[in-house]
Amino acid sequence: MRAALGSSSVRAAVESGRYWREVYVAVPIEGVMIEGFIDLLYETPEGLVVVDYKTDRLPSEAELNAALERYRLQGAAYALALNEALRRAVARCRFVFVSPAGCVEREVADLTADVSEVRRAVSK
Repeated sequence: MRAALGSSSVRAAVESGRYWREVYVAVPIEGVMIEGFIDLLYETPEGLVVVDYKTDRLPSEAELNAALERYRLQGAAYALALNEALRRAVARCRFVFVSPAGCVEREVADLTADVSEVRRAVSK
């Protein structure tokens, strides 16, 4: 995890002056409890930023994209839970894929659409 310390997301969190690590979030939505631990959360003028660390082995760009697809709804669920619990906007969700060789960061492309998808899924 030492490689994550040099990531742009971690640096941005520290520079923001307002960041939290290992944030537990839980909120009932439509009778479904959404809960989890957010690895890193920080505040920007645009809103909150969720950062989640992953240790998947990702030797190719295609595998990195597939991993982001697997995790995007996890990030959206965190964003939805934070919005419901705090009534605060979540501006971005970033995944930091960490390996001994370094780290690669990817941002959820359409967080608003993914949050809507999570809301629809829990409303069924």
